[in-house]
Amino acid sequence: MSQNLIHASLADADAQEVLAAIDTIEQKLPFLLGLSPDQIRTLVRLGEDNIGFVQDTLRVARLNAGLLPANSPVPGLEADLALWQALLPVAARVTRLKELLDSTLLATRSDCYAVSLDIYASLQRLGDAQGLEELRAQLAKRFRRGTAAGNSPTPPPAAPANG
Repeated sequence: MSQNLIHASLADADAQEVLAAIDTIEQKLPFLLGLSPDQIRTLVRLGEDNIGFVQDTLRVARLNAGLLPANSPVPGLEADLALWQALLPVAARVTRLKELLDSTLLATRSDCYAVSLDIYASLQRLGDAQGLEELRAQLAKRFRRGTAAGNSPTPPPAAPANG
């Protein structure tokens, strides 16, 4: 018997509701950025060690606002820090959801392939007497060509035909 990591369904209406909810999320977060790899490489990084520095800098700037130039970037720092703090729980939930989606997609793909391999093995056991020669030959092509990595997948072992 094949593996069965997941047995579920997603009704079209439910899928549409999920997509609508994602649309709503995107509408509520119109400021989200899509940075290029080059842009990401040039960014200075705020690691855990520097969070205190940012918070202390803001505190000192607020206490000494009269000493800073009139066009001080303090309001921008306050806004960015507030946005970052507001987005943290959202990002945590979205990250967890993405992990669950990725695992579920992997499980469904794996289940599909495992069941297909079981069916293929069953067809091999039936032998040519059932009139399945062409269909089995078509399915066997999958195992004759190499994959992108140059490795050929191994089909399930063929059991002798019962006869």
